[in-house]
Amino acid sequence: YARVGDYLDLAKEEQRLRKEQQRLQGLLNKLDNKLNNPDFVKRAPAEIVEDQRQQQLTLQKQLATIDINLRSLL
Repeated sequence: YARVGDYLDLAKEEQRLRKEQQRLQGLLNKLDNKLNNPDFVKRAPAEIVEDQRQQQLTLQKQLATIDINLRSLL
């Protein structure tokens, strides 16, 4: 039977996932700060705020997927 490690360098994949995790977390932190700012939410057009909230959800889902993938490697 073939294992994932037979086709993939697990250390490199872990490094790639951690780098992507850091990048996405940085983006999410910026969005969180923006959406937690009452002035932004009050002054920005509703469709912009909604778009930012959708991006926030997308980033959260991507981070959850990366977390699952990292746990499966270890």
